[in-house]
Amino acid sequence: MFRTKALLLIGGSGQFGKEITAKFRSGLFRKWKVFNIDLVENKDAQHNFIIDPSQPIRAETIKELNKQMKAFDEEFEAIINVAGKYYPPNNQKVLKKFYEKDFESKSDNPLNVSSIECFDQYEEI
Repeated sequence: MFRTKALLLIGGSGQFGKEITAKFRSGLFRKWKVFNIDLVENKDAQHNFIIDPSQPIRAETIKELNKQMKAFDEEFEAIINVAGKYYPPNNQKVLKKFYEKDFESKSDNPLNVSSIECFDQYEEI
């Protein structure tokens, strides 16, 4: 009758991510399943997808993530990103291309995480 809701948690292995996991698994948000994507495992999450920061993210990695997410649940009711920093695995190319420029303000920087354009720029590389 009622299905268990699913949370996609990005960066859920830190202190804040573990607190979010605990709240969604118990308390007011009881019975949520948590799928964590991070560099290290969150033992309280039902499923972890570990990303190796020393390797660039390749199409195979994305396909495997997609496969595991679909196997975990057909849809996610919530997505929360608590990752500590924006870390593109190909950061040497990104930094060379963009940080050699002078930006008039911090908000002009296409790698600013608050700017959706940072993802468009990353795909171009």
